Amino acid sequence: DDFFTRQGLDVYCTVWLKAEQLDGGTKIKVRTPAGKKAILKIPAGTQIGQRFRLKGLGLTQNGHRGDQYVEIKAVA
Repeated sequence: DDFFTRQGLDVYCTVWLKAEQLDGGTKIKVRTPAGKKAILKIPAGTQIGQRFRLKGLGLTQNGHRGDQYVEIKAVA
């Protein structure tokens, strides 16, 4: 899947937002490795490159669960 990269049980993805979404804050839906959608609240003043952690939404193996990290980029 081109949306995710993986390190161990943790998964990483990038979400592209408009400048006004970064400045004013927003809520977005982010796809998870399980194929579901998670709601992520982006606070006002979020910086490009900032990373948010969605605890426990990474991969699962032998009863251990990783996290999903969402990196924020800006659309030109």
